[in-house]
Amino acid sequence: MGIGDPEFVAEVSKPIEPGRVLYVGLRSFMEPLDDLRERFCFSLPNIPAEQVESDSSAVLDWLRGSGASHVAVHFDLDVLEPADFNSAVYRDPDGLRIEAAVRLLVEVSDLVDVVGLGITEYTPHDAIMLSDMLRRLPIVNDD
Repeated sequence: MGIGDPEFVAEVSKPIEPGRVLYVGLRSFMEPLDDLRERFCFSLPNIPAEQVESDSSAVLDWLRGSGASHVAVHFDLDVLEPADFNSAVYRDPDGLRIEAAVRLLVEVSDLVDVVGLGITEYTPHDAIMLSDMLRRLPIVNDD
């Protein structure tokens, strides 16, 4: 959107207009998002997880209204419900259920051409803790 670290922003030749960004399932980033809204005088809508849990129409209606025929999806795994997916960086409760996320992405791809999909905020907490634990055991570690 043309905001952020100046060195990074300089590498983006065509920033995305804020009016073409939609958040779905955002929970813990609300305060920084409000600061961005105020500082740069633009609105970034957020459709809460509970609104798309059983029905994708809010997102699909927004897409139709935007006129977009091609979209890039940034799938931040932090939006998922931690009871379903425990390997996100942040595990705030009341997230989007996996089945709802899958349905939503399928229905979006049925409506528009998804030209990019980024999946971020994956951290296998249990694997990291297990690796650390094993590294400290003399039977596994040669030190």
